[in-house]
Amino acid sequence: MLDLLAYDFMQRSLLAAAMVGGLCSVIGVFVVLRGLAFVGAGTSHAAFAGVTLGYLMGWPPLLLAIVFGLATVWITGWVEERGRMKLDVSIGILYTTTMALGILFIGLMKSYNAEVYGYLFGSVLSVTPEELS
Repeated sequence: MLDLLAYDFMQRSLLAAAMVGGLCSVIGVFVVLRGLAFVGAGTSHAAFAGVTLGYLMGWPPLLLAIVFGLATVWITGWVEERGRMKLDVSIGILYTTTMALGILFIGLMKSYNAEVYGYLFGSVLSVTPEELS
């Protein structure tokens, strides 16, 4: 079992997991106290819709992920500010809408693309030294 630690990619993945776990636990307390626990899930699934559209159209997926994520946060804040609905309701609506868009865009792709699923699920084993620094 300890033989696995001899590999550089395993050391990097364990370090990354420990860093993310520590930081997310601290940030998570403030997120929950402010009632924003669902924002992360909604924004990440909106970004996934941007990634899939990017791959479908041949555009930079990271740029579209940022655009979709920021648009979702802006729309959510705008809807809540106008008093139309509660924050968690608007996040839930955008969460399901953008996830449905992501699935639609995947369905429109002509072939299977493993990189798209990598954006959704990720892999802690693929952490590079540059990402840790």
